[in-house]
Amino acid sequence: MKIGIITFVKADNYGAELQAFALQKKLNVIGFDAEVLDIEKETGVLEGSWSTYKDAIVNRFKQYGFVKGISKIIELVSFKWKVRQAQKINQDKIEKKHEIFNSFFYDRIKHSERYYSLEELRNAQKLPYDVLIAGSDQIWNYKQTNFLDVFFLMMANNWGAKKIAYAPSFSVSAIPDEMKEMYGKYLDNMDSISVRELVGLDIVKTCSTCNAKLVLDPTFLITREEWIRYLCKDNYIPKGEKYVVIYTLSG
Repeated sequence: MKIGIITFVKADNYGAELQAFALQKKLNVIGFDAEVLDIEKETGVLEGSWSTYKDAIVNRFKQYGFVKGISKIIELVSFKWKVRQAQKINQDKIEKKHEIFNSFFYDRIKHSERYYSLEELRNAQKLPYDVLIAGSDQIWNYKQTNFLDVFFLMMANNWGAKKIAYAPSFSVSAIPDEMKEMYGKYLDNMDSISVRELVGLDIVKTCSTCNAKLVLDPTFLITREEWIRYLCKDNYIPKGEKYVVIYTLSG
């Protein structure tokens, strides 16, 4: 049985790469032939969307009131400006970081031989997979992609592949009313659904007739000892030195 995993990859994000690695690794360890599809990275979907800035502004007014909300919005604008300036100054380091993430994907993650654009996947009539899995990332967040149909595996209907969701995230607390019908159509088309968050269960129940299960993110399906064996070098912990590990969502 050939399994293809569709998720966010090459996103220069630690969580994205580790969840992709973990899911394909676990499936292959238990006897399946699984690989992650090498797909196009979308850029500018969340960062540049008006809805994102609008939500941030509205939430600050709701949380802090009008007067304090104004100051919080100014802080937000100032922070965004500083981030953009830092990106310009450190462009060479950002490019180096991107090379490292790309190398991890191609060297460590079992992936498709073929590179796919998202438009190509949307229109695919046949892929070499008996099963497609929507993987564990914010792939069902309408703010993160313009290709929700791809991440709901709609194209698999063209050749009858099974459509399974393992631990994807909506990453929002609710779906806008005007989008619920679309989400319901996509969800009802899946053969099996699991999500990684309690709010995800509520969204599935609200938008569709499906019964979803709550499961672990795939990074927790691999033990500490396995992570060390698969990825770590012998000197991954500094010997005789104090150190601090910091992992942030924006990092």
